[in-house]
Amino acid sequence: MTLLDRSIAYLNELSSGIVGKLSTSLIILLVGFVLGRLAGRLLGRMLHEVELDNILQKTGFKMPIEHTLATLAAYLIYFIAIIMALNQLGLTTAALYIIVGGAVVMIIIATALGIKDFIPNMIAGIFIYRQGIIKENQRMIIKNVEGKVKKISIIETELETKNGDIILVPNSLIIKSTVIVKKGKNEK
Repeated sequence: MTLLDRSIAYLNELSSGIVGKLSTSLIILLVGFVLGRLAGRLLGRMLHEVELDNILQKTGFKMPIEHTLATLAAYLIYFIAIIMALNQLGLTTAALYIIVGGAVVMIIIATALGIKDFIPNMIAGIFIYRQGIIKENQRMIIKNVEGKVKKISIIETELETKNGDIILVPNSLIIKSTVIVKKGKNEK
C-alpha cells in the first residue's frame, strides 16, 4: 500500500468518524427539541387542567405560574439535549464553562438592573420617614399631581387623587422634585 493509499484511507476513516459524531449530535438535538416542546405543552395542559393559577390566586399568589413552569420544563429538556449533543462531539467541558459563565453574567446583570431603582428609593424612603416630611392623610402636589397621602412605605408613597385614582410615587422622585404639602384648615 502506497503512502497515498494510506493517506486516503486515514482521511476516509477520520471523516466518517466526524460525520458520524456530527450526525448523531444533530439527531440528539432534533429529538431533544421535539421532546422539549411536547413536554412543555403537555405540562402546560396538565397544570391548566389542575387550575394551578386559580389555586395560587386563592392563596394570594398573583403571578401566573402554569405557563412559566411549562416553558421552564421545555428549556430544561432543550438544555439537556444540547449538553448531550456537545458530549457526543467531545465539547462538553468547554461548553459547560461557557454556559455557566454566561448564566452568571446574566444573573449579575439582571440583579443590577433590578436593584438600580430600589436602592435610591429605599434611601429616600428612610430619609422621608426619619425627617417626617410627609405624613399620611396630608394633601400634596408633586409633578402637577395632587392627592392625599394614603400610605408611605420604604419604596414608594401612595397618593389618592380627587377622582379616587391611586398613584404610586417612588420616594426618590419625592426627594428630587419640588413637593407642595398642603396644610389643612386646622393645621398652622
